[in-house]
Amino acid sequence: MTTITNSSLVLISCKSVVPSNTTIGFHAESTCGRGTASIIWNCLTVMIFAVWSTIHLSTRTLHSPLWYKSLLQTGTYYFWSPWRRLLRKEADDYMSDVEFPNFTSRKILEAVITVLFPETGVVVAVEEVIVAWYIRRATSKVEGWESFSLKQAHLIAMGGILVPGLEATQDFDQLVLRRKMSFAIFPTHAQISRRAKKDYTDKAIALFQGVYFIGNCWMRYRHKYRLARLEFIALNYLIYAVLVSALRYSKPQELQDPFQSKWSHEGTDIDYLGGSGEGRGGVADLNSPFYIWYTRKRWHIFALILLALGTAGVLNFCYRIGPTHETQSLLWRITFLGIVCISCLPLRQIAHERNALRAEKPGLLDRVADVYVGMCCLGYVALRLYLLVGAFLRFRVATADVYVTAPSWTQYLGHVGG
Repeated sequence: MTTITNSSLVLISCKSVVPSNTTIGFHAESTCGRGTASIIWNCLTVMIFAVWSTIHLSTRTLHSPLWYKSLLQTGTYYFWSPWRRLLRKEADDYMSDVEFPNFTSRKILEAVITVLFPETGVVVAVEEVIVAWYIRRATSKVEGWESFSLKQAHLIAMGGILVPGLEATQDFDQLVLRRKMSFAIFPTHAQISRRAKKDYTDKAIALFQGVYFIGNCWMRYRHKYRLARLEFIALNYLIYAVLVSALRYSKPQELQDPFQSKWSHEGTDIDYLGGSGEGRGGVADLNSPFYIWYTRKRWHIFALILLALGTAGVLNFCYRIGPTHETQSLLWRITFLGIVCISCLPLRQIAHERNALRAEKPGLLDRVADVYVGMCCLGYVALRLYLLVGAFLRFRVATADVYVTAPSWTQYLGHVGG
């Protein structure tokens, strides 16, 4: 005679009530909290905190020598513009300091855009590292500035120090060389850390949520329970959060008050040495870091492509364990579109650099590159919104085992509070 334990009865009854081949749509909260509302709440909190904890705002909204950061700044401006008119805020320059009412509002607006389009946070972080690395590399070649670090370069790139006569952050080394500035009076790491705010609370909450959420999903996968599409998207955000945190490790998180430089205001004019072939080695080093990265440092192209493919591979693995191949196909389209957008950026940048060097009007290559980039961006926006909206609509035809909970909290981590 075969004996059946209580736990086996519970498990059998649980499986029989909600078989995996049926759909039940929206599901009310159960005792264990595994319903539609709990899934949406958990996923949204993970996504929002993952984005919020990785945002490192610049002290001032400076014009970037590259493209993606300027695009994000323009997007936040147009998002804020109707509210500014409602509040009767006036600004002569849309990139001025009075563009937003305060530092927190800027962070909220950037978080909204990054939550909707998480890839923007990654490419902006990559751009910030490129500009800061370029400033550090060029400045460390000046005599007396050999110990100039990446964190101090971020301070220049983010407008964290007011330097008289510096119009473009990527020209800081030329200004140092021209005016023979002393490195001894530049803010040290300790001074920067004391003034910059560190949101350890936000990062701790995001870390706990991320680890718990990953454990939740892994336990469900091990017990052959299905994951909702929104949960896969939340895993996508966690992967991006880890990547952005690594890229912005050296950048001060919240430095609201810039340092006042102690250098004199005399000799604020800068002679651009690139055109004469002195100092930087020719016209190829004019202004744009991307011009150097994609013409002289070919291996950076492969590094960027490998980074994108690596991210796509991890996300593809997450979607492969999902219920359908439809989501996996959508993910591959979005990832491929992001790779195309990143890859076509040097084409646009180099075309603008050459026309600026020759003092010419935008040519055919400029117009083709602009249209191409614009079409890619519009396609990306449409696909990303379609994926996000589709994840919520998917709950209308959700499979029953999405809501199944384990018979005992000792067998399933996510059983505790959903």
